[in-house]
Amino acid sequence: MNLNLVISNQMNADRGLEMKQSYVSAQESNLKLIVKVALGIIFQAPLLFIPAGTLAWPEAWLFLVLFTCYALGATFYLKKHNPELLSRRTSFKLPEKGWDKLFLLSTTILFVVTYILMPLDAVRYKWSS
Repeated sequence: MNLNLVISNQMNADRGLEMKQSYVSAQESNLKLIVKVALGIIFQAPLLFIPAGTLAWPEAWLFLVLFTCYALGATFYLKKHNPELLSRRTSFKLPEKGWDKLFLLSTTILFVVTYILMPLDAVRYKWSS
C-alpha cells in the first residue's frame, strides 16, 4: 500500500472522517489502463477498415488517433479525480436491471452498425456523395 495513502487514511481517521476506499488504487498500473484503451481501439479498427476494403483511409486513421487521445485523456483524468466512476466505466459487468440490459444491448448494436455503415458510405459505395 502506498505510504501517502496510509498517512492520509490515518489523518482522516484521527479527524473522525469516514475513510473512503478508492476503487482504482493509485497503485493500479497506468500500463493496465493504457492496455484497456488499446483493446478498445483494436476492436474499433476492423469495424472501420474491413467494410472499407482498404487501410488507405486517412480519415479513419485520424479518427482512431483522436479517439485514442480522448480516451487516454478521459481515463487519466478520471483516475485522478473520480476513480470510482473510472472503475465502473472500465468494468465488464452486465447491468442487473432489465431496462439497463436492453439499453446496453441496443446501444451496442447501434454502435457496431454505425461503425460498419461509415466506411461503406465514405469509402466503398460513397452513398452520400
